[in-house]
Amino acid sequence: MLCDGSALNSSEYPELFSALGYLYGGSGDTFNLPDLQGQFLRGVGTTSGSVEERTKAPNGDSNGVGSTQKDALQTHQHTYNEPTGATPGDKGPAFAAVINSYTGIPTSESNPSSINVSQYETRPSNTFIYYLIKYTYKLPSYKQE
Repeated sequence: MLCDGSALNSSEYPELFSALGYLYGGSGDTFNLPDLQGQFLRGVGTTSGSVEERTKAPNGDSNGVGSTQKDALQTHQHTYNEPTGATPGDKGPAFAAVINSYTGIPTSESNPSSINVSQYETRPSNTFIYYLIKYTYKLPSYKQE
C-alpha cells in the first residue's frame, strides 16, 4: 500500500491495524497509514546515525518509528587563498573575482536564521522507520502438472 496517509477500515485490514494501531492517526474503526511522501527514510537505531534533534512521533515517542527530523546543515567553514595583491578579507571585488572566476558561484551569504544548523550532521528532512523483511514459516503450495 502507498504510504500516503490514507484512512483504512480496521476490520478490512486487521493484521495491519494490529501492527500500526492509531500511530499515524484515526479512531474507532478507522486507522491511518503513515504519510511518507516527500520524506527520506532513516532506519531506527541507537548505534549509528543521529538520534538528536528529533520531533516526536504521533504516539509521543521521540526515539522510535515515526519520529522525524528537519533538514540540517552541519556547522562547517570554507577557506580560500586570496590572490596575490588582494586586500585580506572575505568581501570586496578581489574576493568576488576569485569566487566567480573559479566557481561561477555568486558571492552571497545565505540567511543564517533560515537554516537549521546541526552540530551532528548534514541531512535531508527524514522520518525514522524500521526496515523489515517479510518471512513465513509456511511455503505456498504449487500445482504440479
